[in-house]
Formats: sequence, structure tokens, C-alpha cells
Amino acid sequence: MRYGSERYGTPDNSDPNGFAYQAFSKHFTTDLRVRYAFNNHWSAALGIDKLNNATDWNFHLYPQGTYSAGLKVNL
Repeated sequence: MRYGSERYGTPDNSDPNGFAYQAFSKHFTTDLRVRYAFNNHWSAALGIDKLNNATDWNFHLYPQGTYSAGLKVNL
């Protein structure tokens, strides 16, 4: 889980809009990853970054949810 509180880009902390260019927004998100070992040699993993798919800004829009999958073999 990740959390970022409200941040400001001006010296007097008077940013009017946290969801625009040159602005910062507070955010909370959760990542999820599951790994399963079939035996001593083979394992598989599935993951989701940014599970809640929230819209966050930090000078630009952060990516939305990302999915990943992996298969690993140890010789």
C-alpha cells in the first residue's frame, strides 16, 4: 500500500488545483502480487499495480492500473 499526502509546488502553499499541470495530488493505492511455486524449479506470478485505479497527479497524470504475469524456471 502506498499513500502520499497533499503537497504544494508554490512557496506559500497556495496551489489552487491539485489535479492540473504543475500540481500535486494526494494519493492512496494498493498493489497486489501472487506467486505460486509448482516445485523447486518452476514458479508463476500474477500482479496488479494500482489496484484501485485512482487518478493521481504529480506534474503529469500517473499511469492507471497495470497488470503483469511471469513464469520462472530455476535450473
